Amino acid sequence: MSNKKKDATKNLLNLMKDMPLLRTPDNSVFITIERNGRKENINLGSHVFRDYIKSEYYTCFDGFPSDYAINNAIAYIRNKAMSDEITETKYRVLLKNGAIYYDLSDQDGQYVKITRKGWTIESNWVDNFVKGPGQLYQTCPSKYRGNMPRLKEFVNLTDEDWIFFAAYLISCFLPDIQHPIINIKGSNGSGKSTLARIIKKLVDPSVNELENFQIGSQDNLVARIISTYYVAFDNLSNITKSQSDFLCMLVTSAAFSKRKMYTDVDLSSVKLEGPISLNGIVDIIRTPDLAQRCLFFETRVIDGRKRRTEREFWKAFEDSKPEILAGIFDVLCNAMAIKDEIHLAEHQRLADFHEWGYAIAEAMGGYGQQFLDAMKRNEIRQAQVSRDNNVLVQLMVDFLEDVDHWSGSLTLLYKCLKITIEGDITHQYDNYAQFPKDVSRMSKKLRELQSVLLTYGVSITFFRDSGNFSCIEISSIFPKRVPIRSIRKPITEIKHL
Repeated sequence: MSNKKKDATKNLLNLMKDMPLLRTPDNSVFITIERNGRKENINLGSHVFRDYIKSEYYTCFDGFPSDYAINNAIAYIRNKAMSDEITETKYRVLLKNGAIYYDLSDQDGQYVKITRKGWTIESNWVDNFVKGPGQLYQTCPSKYRGNMPRLKEFVNLTDEDWIFFAAYLISCFLPDIQHPIINIKGSNGSGKSTLARIIKKLVDPSVNELENFQIGSQDNLVARIISTYYVAFDNLSNITKSQSDFLCMLVTSAAFSKRKMYTDVDLSSVKLEGPISLNGIVDIIRTPDLAQRCLFFETRVIDGRKRRTEREFWKAFEDSKPEILAGIFDVLCNAMAIKDEIHLAEHQRLADFHEWGYAIAEAMGGYGQQFLDAMKRNEIRQAQVSRDNNVLVQLMVDFLEDVDHWSGSLTLLYKCLKITIEGDITHQYDNYAQFPKDVSRMSKKLRELQSVLLTYGVSITFFRDSGNFSCIEISSIFPKRVPIRSIRKPITEIKHL
């Protein structure tokens, strides 16, 4: 290495030596810089930091360092950070010592501190916040008046869905719970993308308001998700089985491992988490696992006489935003104050959201029961999605339209169901190709569908008989959570066998 390159690397290290470092659980390294009078944490390997350090170098040494020198300096600093303690870092929202901190990302370095006693706007440095690419500053909430209901004039939903939607929206400011995916369906011009934009603007404003789920590899998708707090995927027309599994992982905050570039053995692991929205014209949720992690909303057709221009709409929204945000924080404080007193008799999947949603609805003015009613309607929708897209659910539900109880071997059940679907000359069962190829696959699928079948009043129990053969007991339970309006003919073949 030439003396000039050595000097450039040494100078860079001198510039960086007093910049605090943060190492995250996935071994990403962030470095604290100060510009425009405020501190911020940015990724050590990002173009933002490289541009920043080049500018600082030019100011001090009247010239630019080579990429070679920058790479060496960054590699040294990264290695140094590996000996530091792991620090929890968050985009936009974090929970610390019982308080929620919401990063406004403005020029003054302000954030909102939310506790059960109230909320305040503060500007003391919080070293856990990191800034993602494209993250924008948030409008400062009104200190004098909160008006959450004002949001109603901008969302194109029924009154029946309003409390449910508002509870979901406010829950997005809770950083450490598993958030359901919100699935927005609507026809062209019904405002489904607008609704997704509103959520994004209120929760996590960014240059990238709406994302394309279909573009790029899964690694690129992971990179986008882990570098922001809220992701809104727009205009989806189809979700594959692997994509559905990936979305389920996001809801449950699963870890995602991938091989590091240019290596054969090194793996990096990242935790996938954060609220997500999907929208599209057609039904895109087809698997039971994903359906049970979704909240379903449908936007209404907008009357042309009530439609506003884009400019008028967004100006009115931005003007209302300070009061809406203040109203959101008012409700969140009240929900935090009563949350520990809430004990629901029954929980659905994603129990934390179920409890928090109820607390939020109560804090909005005693609308807890309306929230629970909406959760029941959503549960019906989840079950209907599972039934409409799974021939095995259809067969089992239709069987108990005609029989209250049946017990026998799995092999016999498989033969009977197969005879039924192969003899379906009227094409009542549209998803014939989904029927399991053998008994073991049917058994596995039925185990996966047990919770879905229960919502239709179908209870299944697996056991072995005296000859050690695999058997199943099928019973009808009441009351059924989902009202059955079968359009199929009863399956009578089984009860006569």
